[in-house]
Amino acid sequence: MNVISGAEKLSVVMFNIIFWFGATCAEAQNCEALVWSDEFENGVAPNPENWVYDIGTGQNGWGNNESQSYTNNTENVRIENGILVIEAHKKNGVWTSSRIKTQGRKNFEFGRIEFRAKLPSGTGTWPALWMLGENITTVGWPECGEIDVMEHVGREPGKIHGSLHSPSSFGATVNTSTKIVNTYNTQFHTYAADWDADKIVFSIDGVNYYTYSPNPKNDANWPFTGQFFIIMNIAMGGTFGGEIDPGLDFARMEVDYVRVYQDIDNITISGEKVLEPNQSKVTFSAPFITGATYNWIVPEGVQVVTGQGTNEIVLDWNQTDGEIQVAVEANCQTFDASFNVQVQVTPTGSFYVLDDFSDDNSDRWEGASLPNIFTLSEANNEMKIDYEVNDPSVLPFTIFNFPGIINMTEYSQLHVKLKTYNLSQSVVVRADLFDDDGVSTTASPVFKLEPLIDDGEYFTYSFDFHGNWASSTNSSEVNSHKIAGLKLFINYGAFGVIAKDSIWLDAITISQSDTPPSNLNRPSHLKAVLKNATVELNWQDNSDNEKGFALYRSLKEASDYTIVEGSINPDVTDYQDQSVGDNTKYYYKILAYNDAGDSEYSNVVTPEPVVVAGFSQYEFEGAIKLFPNPSDNFLNIHLDNSFGSAGNIKMEIYNQVGQHLMSQGVVSNEMKFDISGLAPGVFFVKVFAGKHAVIKKLLKY
Repeated sequence: MNVISGAEKLSVVMFNIIFWFGATCAEAQNCEALVWSDEFENGVAPNPENWVYDIGTGQNGWGNNESQSYTNNTENVRIENGILVIEAHKKNGVWTSSRIKTQGRKNFEFGRIEFRAKLPSGTGTWPALWMLGENITTVGWPECGEIDVMEHVGREPGKIHGSLHSPSSFGATVNTSTKIVNTYNTQFHTYAADWDADKIVFSIDGVNYYTYSPNPKNDANWPFTGQFFIIMNIAMGGTFGGEIDPGLDFARMEVDYVRVYQDIDNITISGEKVLEPNQSKVTFSAPFITGATYNWIVPEGVQVVTGQGTNEIVLDWNQTDGEIQVAVEANCQTFDASFNVQVQVTPTGSFYVLDDFSDDNSDRWEGASLPNIFTLSEANNEMKIDYEVNDPSVLPFTIFNFPGIINMTEYSQLHVKLKTYNLSQSVVVRADLFDDDGVSTTASPVFKLEPLIDDGEYFTYSFDFHGNWASSTNSSEVNSHKIAGLKLFINYGAFGVIAKDSIWLDAITISQSDTPPSNLNRPSHLKAVLKNATVELNWQDNSDNEKGFALYRSLKEASDYTIVEGSINPDVTDYQDQSVGDNTKYYYKILAYNDAGDSEYSNVVTPEPVVVAGFSQYEFEGAIKLFPNPSDNFLNIHLDNSFGSAGNIKMEIYNQVGQHLMSQGVVSNEMKFDISGLAPGVFFVKVFAGKHAVIKKLLKY
């Protein structure tokens, strides 16, 4: 077996291409570069990223009365010592073989398609290296076109066929020619087709022997535009292979490589965009152009291991971002290219800050696209986002591009510290991470900042992406080693509304997956009502692991606070401060605590003696219930018993833009209203008692 090393392969390809250019200079394209190849140097089976299999006997012996059945067994197809081996075997009178193809994996339009192969011998063998139009599944054969770069039948040893099949001539096609290669089965030879928009030229070992260029061209004689895929196989017998020698039970084809060259007018550098700090033996490459010289320039501190002067360079990187450059001097022209490399940031410490809005860096944030408008402003170590959503279906979002590519594999907990007053009742927020390829964490569960705390004080929302890196729009997961930023969706999705409002951001941080929160979630929505020299307080509990609450008060909002009660039961969310007088005005705030420490304080409130028909505004809000919500055709309004004495009560419904739609007096504690005349959507229900009103959001479906 003729097996050559990788260095010998490069020498062979250099010789073959130089020889081809010399032999066909008049027909050669200006600058051809190697755009794809399979050298069969790794693995045991063909690379599944490049190749798939035809299996079985097909229809009518693959349309040609062939005798073999194709398999993907290693007995029939495998890689040995850098060579692809396809073998046909006869066992118990039954032939098996293999046929592999790049269909659905790699397709090409125009260029030089080149195989280096050693062919089988024996009467009845029919090896082929060929191509079919990718549109065969829609237009069929021969309308898709077929390019047979190499066919050989064992009954005519050494006679190589180059043929084309089209609607104008197929099967026993007239568009064909042959060349004798006496050492077809003992030596490797290079079989190629040079294909452009005007012609297809067949060659063996760089010597052209057939050119096909019909004039004028039409769909019947020139289906050779569009994408084609590559096929390699050994068939046995059939209409072209003929009768099989009854004494034959084995045939073997060896393929050293498959390469595709195409015309280029510029070059790019390929390689990893993001590296680990001090990553070693990193490979970058430019297209291979015959006879070209390559001069690489790398950043200071980056070491060239091998490859200077060639199209592929191996580097030992340092700890900083940098740019690689290459200048390529070719016979056809000179090319220059550059490639930016980022070094991934590895977080340290308990919490790693992505943005604390202390350096006027809002330029790393991008606003929403029209018709939605996001206005971002940074001041006082916080960023305010004023949003105007005119079309929620566009999924309004702002993008935060991280200051570097972050390795979040260990630091998978994301924390967003946000506040809002939610005056429009439209604040719905979600955060998706995305990697350096743009793949986002869109698969459920997603990080929704809920339940929303809209008391106008900061609240930290957290989500652990460990095990939640899936994307619903991409088959691959988000690369947690290379997180590039986040998308912050605001007032989006099915319940997004046309509205204006604001949110503020104080910090965005990450922590390790197993790191417990540094503090408890704070209580929120603290409310206070003064009644008969007693302050009645009520709050929302946002933690499930506190040991209790501590209530504080002060005579001045920004002064020192003293403790009122330091051990309120964790199951309680209300308290009565009876140690105040009618004329004393206190400010209150509350926190949660456990053995790990205290939470942040809640919002600060001061009680107001607001009374409507004998009960407070706070009581007024809690006394009204709408149900069901969402509703279909009927809406129920329930007023508790204390509310019934208010008098002069009425209900009004408005749409999202403030248009008044209906009014109705409320004459009893339980009433049912017909809302079937409202279209599905979001509405606001106002219930009035005297000069005071409560507004509640209603969803109708």
